[in-house]
Amino acid sequence: ALLHATPDRSLHIASKLAQMDVSLAQLTRGSSDRPVMLPDDAEIHAQLAGVLSQWETTAKPAASHGQTQAYLDALPELTDRADRLVSLIEHDNARKTAALRWTQAGLAAMAAAGTAAMIYLLYLWIIVPVTRLRAGLQRMSAQEFGSRLPVTRADELGALAAGFNEMADKLESLYANLEARVTDKTEQLHKQNQEILFLYE
Repeated sequence: ALLHATPDRSLHIASKLAQMDVSLAQLTRGSSDRPVMLPDDAEIHAQLAGVLSQWETTAKPAASHGQTQAYLDALPELTDRADRLVSLIEHDNARKTAALRWTQAGLAAMAAAGTAAMIYLLYLWIIVPVTRLRAGLQRMSAQEFGSRLPVTRADELGALAAGFNEMADKLESLYANLEARVTDKTEQLHKQNQEILFLYE
C-alpha cells in the first residue's frame, strides 16, 4: 500500500494498519470467535511485547505518516521479532504435543493393564469357583459324598459353595443311613431265612 500511489492510498494504509492492530490485539487478549490464545509462557509474552513495541514505536508511525523508506527500514527488525515469536510458539506447541502423546501412551498402557487385570480377576472370581463347583458335582456323581468345597467368600458364589456343602452333608447322611438300613434289612432277612429253614427242618 505504501509503494502504490493511488487516490485512496491513505484510506488503504489506514485499513491495513487497523487489520494489523486487530491481529496483534487478538494475540494479546485472545479471540472469542476462535481459540486464539498465546501459551502461558513468560518468554513468549516478552517476545510479543517486543513485537508490539517495535510495531507501535517504529513501524506503525512510519506507515501512518506515509514514510515508505522508514517503514521498510523498520520492517526487517519487526519481521525478525515476529519470526522469533512464531518459533517460540511452535516450540511450545511441539513440547505440549509430545507431552500429550506420552499421556496418551500412558493411558493406553493403563487401559491394557486394566483389561489384563479385569481378565485375571474375572478368572479368579468367577471361573475358578465355577470350575470347583463343577468338579465337586462330578465327584458327587461318582458317589464321593465326602467331597467338600472351600468357602472363602461371602458373595453369591460363596453361598453356592456353602449350599453345595450342605447338600453333600445331607446326601452323605442319607447314604450312610441307607447303608445302615440295607444292613438291618439284610440281617432281618437272614434271620427270617434261618427261622424258615429251621421250621422247614
